[in-house]
Amino acid sequence: MTLLGNCLVSKHDRTDKDEKLALESYIKASKIEQDNPIILSKIANVFYDQGEMDLSIRFYQDALKLDPSCLDLRINLGKYFIIIFNNK
Repeated sequence: MTLLGNCLVSKHDRTDKDEKLALESYIKASKIEQDNPIILSKIANVFYDQGEMDLSIRFYQDALKLDPSCLDLRINLGKYFIIIFNNK
């Protein structure tokens, strides 16, 4: 299911429908692999692309709870906080 989501979000000409299907695929995958921070970060990325910053941050925080040492998660979450701060 994550492979399908990856394919949909990596399309250069992706549509809102592609993002919706990718999100659905990632959410299904997260129900199967509940302790997988990578899947949660992929969900966060889709929410970010859709402009849903609060949801994106929540999923990144959940992913960090599962893998607090993951530098990529920390960097992306920090970027999102900077974006939010600069847009206020």
